[in-house]
Amino acid sequence: ELLGTLLKGQWAASKREADHYSRSVYVFARRNLRYPIFEAFDRPDGNASCPVRSRSTTAPQSLLLFNSELSLLAARHLAGRVLSATEENSQPSVREQIDRLYRIALARGPTKTELQTLETFLREQRQRLAAESRPRDQLALPVGFVDSADSFAGAALVDACLAILN
Repeated sequence: ELLGTLLKGQWAASKREADHYSRSVYVFARRNLRYPIFEAFDRPDGNASCPVRSRSTTAPQSLLLFNSELSLLAARHLAGRVLSATEENSQPSVREQIDRLYRIALARGPTKTELQTLETFLREQRQRLAAESRPRDQLALPVGFVDSADSFAGAALVDACLAILN
């Protein structure tokens, strides 16, 4: 998206895929090139000094976090970590998935209410996705998801990860 706004050859994207997932503090910044996600979160103007950062909470911020390709990719990677965190060759239970999700994303376990809410969400979201009968290639699945696993449950976990990240 960003490269599409530039002149040809103005900026070369790194060929190393790991560079594409760096934290924003490591991103090369150019004064005349503003990242759309930084723009929504009050990035200061690179052409002027910024003694105090402004802070805001706006609807575009939440819409960007829920609907951007970047957020969905982060949720897919998080869901992949949740599923791969258990012993090999064993499918983690829903409670284990929720506990692992909270520990990775929030550095704590879920409360009893959060556990019940997310269990209900995962069950109902899986049912909704199954009722839609979308093909596997049209579902947002966890990164590293195995072919033999329940696609609808995997997509529901990605949706839960997106909600927790937000």
